[in-house]
Amino acid sequence: MKTVKRYLASALIAAMVFTSTGMTTLAAQMKGGRAASDAAGSKEISVTLPKSETLDLGETKNVTAKVEWKTATPGEATPSEPATPSEPATPSEPSTPSEPATPGEATTSETALFLKLVQGDVEFISSNEDVLQVNVVSDFDGDDGDEGETNVELELYGQGVGNATLQAVVDGQVKAECEVEVKAPNFKLSKSSVKVDANKDADNHTAEVEVITDYEDAFVDAEVGDDQIAVVDQDGNIFTITGLKAGETELVVTIDGLGEKIELTCKVTVVDTTVYDVKPEASEVVIAVDPEDVATPEIPSDLPEGLEITAEDMKLLKENALSEILGDIESNFYVAEFVDEDVDGTTFNMSGIMEEGQKAVVTIEETLNSIELEAVVVGEGQDAEVVVRAKKLGFDVKPYADILNADGSIAKEKQDLSNLTNKNKAVKFPLPVPYFNIDENAKYGKVVHKAKTGTYTSYPAIQDEYDAYYVKVTTKNGFSPFELTFVDEIPSTHVPSGGGSGSGGRNVVSESNGTWVQDAKGWWFRLSDNSYPKNGWYECIVNNVRNWYCFDEEGYMRTGWVDSDGYRYFLHNVSDGNQGYMYTGWHEISGSWYYFHTETGGPKGSLLVNGTTPDGYQTGADGVWIQ
Repeated sequence: MKTVKRYLASALIAAMVFTSTGMTTLAAQMKGGRAASDAAGSKEISVTLPKSETLDLGETKNVTAKVEWKTATPGEATPSEPATPSEPATPSEPSTPSEPATPGEATTSETALFLKLVQGDVEFISSNEDVLQVNVVSDFDGDDGDEGETNVELELYGQGVGNATLQAVVDGQVKAECEVEVKAPNFKLSKSSVKVDANKDADNHTAEVEVITDYEDAFVDAEVGDDQIAVVDQDGNIFTITGLKAGETELVVTIDGLGEKIELTCKVTVVDTTVYDVKPEASEVVIAVDPEDVATPEIPSDLPEGLEITAEDMKLLKENALSEILGDIESNFYVAEFVDEDVDGTTFNMSGIMEEGQKAVVTIEETLNSIELEAVVVGEGQDAEVVVRAKKLGFDVKPYADILNADGSIAKEKQDLSNLTNKNKAVKFPLPVPYFNIDENAKYGKVVHKAKTGTYTSYPAIQDEYDAYYVKVTTKNGFSPFELTFVDEIPSTHVPSGGGSGSGGRNVVSESNGTWVQDAKGWWFRLSDNSYPKNGWYECIVNNVRNWYCFDEEGYMRTGWVDSDGYRYFLHNVSDGNQGYMYTGWHEISGSWYYFHTETGGPKGSLLVNGTTPDGYQTGADGVWIQ
């Protein structure tokens, strides 16, 4: 749209005046003037605009500009420029009388009296035509009278989102301004979140989200953050979301063509109720250790008198030990044949990996990638000798799946499931133990799991099956490196990793260094320095009895069943003055009997599953006593 000019009388010099009505007025006056016949004069003109206006994008709105003009009275000073008083004459020099006017010539005031109105421009413009367009709706005519006024109807159009200024300009000078804001139209999504199912047969396999607005000229587009989890199809302002595999992402809707870009988001949660055909298969051990990379241990510093060992001797001992260690691990039939029968279609998130009619065969692959040896003196006197044995084994454990078609052919081979374990699903696997080449007093393995969510430590007992030795590991924290060392007892201070100051750290809380506090959310313990235990296990002295308690990340005492580091614990959940303490030994819970380790066989307080209690009773996979 083009700026439209209209013409009013006179050429002016601007001077701003603000009225008390909230309107912005700019007035101007010109001294002298253009020649018109045989006279000259002065005029006053003012233009009034609204102070501000607001439009929606695409909206047309009419406003009124008031234009006024007036001729000065003969002999009067111009209203906008009062006459400046003359400097008083110096006493010693009387003022010189004015020269009389030449006959036939008019004075300045006399010229103003006879001045005729002449043409001059008045222009209404937009400071930014990409935002605001201006048009004059009603015409007005120049007036040769001494004074007058007229209302000019202006049409404003919101072209783009943003701010612009409507200006009234006379002979290149701004007389009045109106600030105009063009607002974006209202856009919103019909839903802030959706939940769809990757199962093609589910009723909620798809969901629709619509952009709701009265504005039709915007460009609307959308995409999902992760197109492996969901996809989107667009039909105008309606978007259809289809779930592909379980996970979370978001729908991002972009609205453009308004002068500025607008983004709207919708949370997308994809579940998968598909019943996948997943079967476990025997574990697989891979030796990835190069004997040349294994360091030769140092000669023991406590060699008895008469026992001499050279560097060459140590090298030979190392080679013999490595040969036996690797041979034991490779020939461990229990590990090679172990199958976790609890693995099924709910253990891993198979969305996007399998299709309907396919079957998955899951294998736990244990790769031995590091060995640390140690040299120790065993025996006494003439029987003393130096023995090289395994101190630490490093495994990289990963579950893989081969995806088979209905006819048994391989559709996908060795799909990594390391980060796809479903929440609250545990996976069990054995790690091989070279029993005859470790500390002869060792009864437990110390397993350190370096997961993405933290480091977890457990102490599973060393077990054997026809001289195939192993420790059984349970993980709910994904798969990654596992370090295995060997100890003769479980530290008395061991609590599940991630608690307190970590495994092996004792955190003692008692009424002597703080106070129990109960609020609307539960019980917590305020220490004397106003801090509080949180996010872990603490040994607490309550009613003069020392027991283990667990606090959540906000510092509130936990009760009931607690899963930690692949083990289950139960914290007393009855409000009888002893709430929160960790169970050990036999306990009846909800009508069933359970046994929790006391000092041996597993971390203290952990639930015994698929085992025999010290008093000879059997427990099942859920820990319940088998009667």
